[in-house]
Amino acid sequence: MQKNLFALVLFIASLVFASNAVCVEQATIDISAGLSNTNESSLISAPIKAPEVIVPAQTTIDISAGLSGTNETSALYLPIRAPEVIVSTPLIGHTNYVRSVAFSPDGKTLASGSWDGYIIIWDIATGSKLRTLPRNYGTVWSLAFSPDGAMLAAGSEDKKTTIWDVATWSVRKIYTDHWAAVWSVAFSPDGSELASASSDGTVKLLNVATGRTRSLYHNIPVWSAAFNPDGKTIATGCENGSIHLWDFATGKWIKELKGHFGSVLSLDYSFDGKLLASGSYDNTVIIWDGATGGKIRKLPGNSGEVRSVAFSPDASTIALGSGGDTIVIRDVVTGHTINTLSGHSDNVNSVAFSPDGRTIASGGGDNNVRLWVVARLVEPEPVIVEPKAEAVVTPAPPPVLEEPKAEAVI
Repeated sequence: MQKNLFALVLFIASLVFASNAVCVEQATIDISAGLSNTNESSLISAPIKAPEVIVPAQTTIDISAGLSGTNETSALYLPIRAPEVIVSTPLIGHTNYVRSVAFSPDGKTLASGSWDGYIIIWDIATGSKLRTLPRNYGTVWSLAFSPDGAMLAAGSEDKKTTIWDVATWSVRKIYTDHWAAVWSVAFSPDGSELASASSDGTVKLLNVATGRTRSLYHNIPVWSAAFNPDGKTIATGCENGSIHLWDFATGKWIKELKGHFGSVLSLDYSFDGKLLASGSYDNTVIIWDGATGGKIRKLPGNSGEVRSVAFSPDASTIALGSGGDTIVIRDVVTGHTINTLSGHSDNVNSVAFSPDGRTIASGGGDNNVRLWVVARLVEPEPVIVEPKAEAVVTPAPPPVLEEPKAEAVI
């Protein structure tokens, strides 16, 4: 009898386990937030399926290495949904490597600069080309919109820094203060000055209103520059792997940050200035404390040098463009890889998040610009609700019955 009962229990348990097998759930995507004009009908007609992995008990998840068995029994079944990203058709217009991409502050347009010397302005809603700006005589290495969106700056191989008026798309001013290529340009948070980093070993701080310049002198080529959003500090990345912090108001050198062993090709501050990310030719990314310059963590790149880094607007994730043909999205806190975006067929030279964080733009060595509409990068952690304990009702005590008093016998 006991054996039969045990066999019945095992049979029922196997049915319950089988009913919890791996399933596939359809995830709907808000296409309207991305591109409305595309040649790939599958992006519109076919819903993207996000696989749901059911992890048995005694298993935890290591995002960087997949699933691995452990002895922890924190949950019986933990659903993990794949991040959803829609990749647009490539925006075709350049005839050589795309070296830089930059979103306008309102997120409606994208500027791309190329080895072909041209700057193309794209409409984000449709993916169409709005205009092509007159050719520079050299590679356009870097682009930056002013905070108010009124100006677009470009640094190029021909030693020039060009500022365009966005309202008319006419050239406002061309500066020739450098005697070598201009690798990076960045506007100050208030838009009053433009920094240009050059392989001539200087960073020029240009007052946009007066045209006057100040110089931050380095002894080696400078590849990148970024302003802290607090407006007090500017960071510069050099060929020898060093990063320098400067007082923006006075132009005085503050300190040197050491940690890379190759050229610092890209710098980006988080929106609140608390974090600074640096991407290097040594195939690593370092996250620094934006206030103190202390090293917080070092992350591996993907394949080849890290050519571009970009924080998401909320600083929860960071996008890496590298010498390989993919974009890696990492969690800033854990460093784990959240997603790897494949679509380019050559180096990813530049990456940028849209102001609302829903789109990633990339420029590649395949001459193409790509827009990646992010529906969900990270699945929210499941909320475990403890079952409420049933209320315990204490029965009322039984009524006390009083014996009737016997009548007195007289």
